[in-house]
Amino acid sequence: AKWPHPMCDGIALEGMRLVARSLVNAVHHAQKRGNSDREAHLSARADMLNASMMGAVAFQKGLGVNHSCAHALSTVCDTHHGLANAVMLEAAMTFNYRGVPGKFDEMAKAVGLDGHADFIPWIVGLRRAVGLPDGLGGLGIDPKLIGNLVEVAINDACHPNNPIPVKREDFVEIFTEAFAG
Repeated sequence: AKWPHPMCDGIALEGMRLVARSLVNAVHHAQKRGNSDREAHLSARADMLNASMMGAVAFQKGLGVNHSCAHALSTVCDTHHGLANAVMLEAAMTFNYRGVPGKFDEMAKAVGLDGHADFIPWIVGLRRAVGLPDGLGGLGIDPKLIGNLVEVAINDACHPNNPIPVKREDFVEIFTEAFAG
C-alpha cells in the first residue's frame, strides 16, 4: 500500500519471515508428504496461525492491485479468494517493483534472501512448493475473460491504495502476465 505505516510494515515483514520458515512444512505435513514430526508440524502451524493474524493486522495499512485482481477473479470466475491472490502475486509484484524497489529489498531480507532480484522467484518457488498452479491458465481460466476481469478490477476499491497508480492498460498487462505464469 502507498501510505507509510511503520507498525503495519514491521508486522507484515515478521509475518513474511514466519511464512518463509513454516509454510512448506505446514502444507506438506497436512498433505502427508513431508516431515512427520508432530512437534515440528505444530510449530509450523503455530507460525502460520501467527502469520495469518499478522497479515490481517497489516491489512490496516490498506491493500493494492493484487487484491483488486483477486476480487475480479472471485467475481468473474468464482475463484477462491486466497488462491486468486496467490496466483496473481507474481504478476502484481512484478508490476509494483517498478515503483518501490526498496520495499522488495526489505521483503527479500525478511524471508532470508540476499536482495530484491531473488524475491519474485522465491514467491514462484514457494507457490510451486505447496502445489499451487502457475498462472491463471493452471486454474482453467479462459484468457478471453481478461476484458471482464479488467472491468471488475478497475472498479475495485483496493488498487487506488497501490504504491503506484494502476490504469486500465496496466490491469490488461497484469492479467496477461498472470496467464503466462
